[in-house]
Formats: sequence, C-alpha cells, structure tokens
Amino acid sequence: MRFSIVATLVLFSSLAMAQSNSGAKAIHANGASASVFTFNNDINVFLNVGRGTDSPVGGQGTFLVFTTFSFTPDASISTFGNGFVPNEVLRGDSTAHLTLNVDTSQLTSFQTTTCTFTFSTFTTSCASGPVGIIDLEWQQDGAFNTHSIATTQQNFGQFSLQSHGESDFSSASVNGSVLGMPLVNGSGESGVNHNTTLTLIKNF
Repeated sequence: MRFSIVATLVLFSSLAMAQSNSGAKAIHANGASASVFTFNNDINVFLNVGRGTDSPVGGQGTFLVFTTFSFTPDASISTFGNGFVPNEVLRGDSTAHLTLNVDTSQLTSFQTTTCTFTFSTFTTSCASGPVGIIDLEWQQDGAFNTHSIATTQQNFGQFSLQSHGESDFSSASVNGSVLGMPLVNGSGESGVNHNTTLTLIKNF
C-alpha cells in the first residue's frame, strides 16, 4: 500500500465525484500484506490484502480492498470492493511468496459498488458492483526494499486509504486475475505491517 503515485485518471475521478466522507472504517493491520497497482486494457486496478482486525469485531482477520477505474466516451466508471475474507484465502510460505484465492460472490461480508460519473450531465449514479473470483500470486523480485514509519494517504474515486504505522515491504511481480480481468507481471509489493492503523474512508 505504499504506492504513492496514483494515476491521474483516478485522481480526476476523486475530484469529480461528490466527497461526502459518509463512512470510515478503522483496521488494525499487523502481519502479512500485499498490494498491486496496475493497468489492464485501459482499466486501472488497485488491490490490497492483509492480516488485521476491525476494532468493533475483534479477533484476527484478513481484509481485502480493491478498486477498478476506466473511461467511456462520456463517463468514468469505478468499482470499489471491501470487506473481511476468510484467513485461509491468503497463503504463502513467506511474505516473499503470497497467494490470494477468493470467490467474493460467496461472502456476505464483502460488498462492491460501481459508480458512473457522466461528463455531459455532471452527475454520479451508483449501484451494486460485480463479484466473483480474485486469484493472484505475488513473488518478490528484489527491485526494492523499504522500511517505513510514516503516515500516508492514497485517494481513489470512491474511497481514500490512510495508513499510519510501521512496515517492511519489497517489490513483487503479480500475476493472476481480478473478477475475470487478467493481470500479467503487475507492479506490486508484499511484506509486513507492524501495528499499523488503516483508515478506509468512503467518498460517496
């Protein structure tokens, strides 16, 4: 989740859509985590998964958040999904090699929303988004290693993700698919969060 450079198109969407900050969720991340930010046939894809707890629920869990973003001639379309998933869907012999395999259509705790911003009318409409299989593999490639103690914020069309705490991450190549969209040699990272607070803020 250390990707600090977010695509201009995604930033444009976050400015264009109404920002109401209608909900925020705090996640206490502690343990293995992995993320990917990549482009696929003019669709931007960001995904983050990791071990953590939701303070109202308690207990060790695994959280998942993702967004996709694309343009049509008269609109921008973004899909946002988030929720806790079974711990066993995130596996790996170490943080150098992690896999995620989950069918979000089988999880009542996971929600997705698709919003369309129409340029001609300057209006936004939202509806339930697609669900299905997310199957990804992270393999660290040694391009970079980072240790950070910092507060960061990433802004996307439907949400913002704030991170405050300590982490160790390394670059990784990501392959697999997200809801049927193939990812080949995606740009990602995997590693560990150390008692990090993640705040997920909905912008709709």
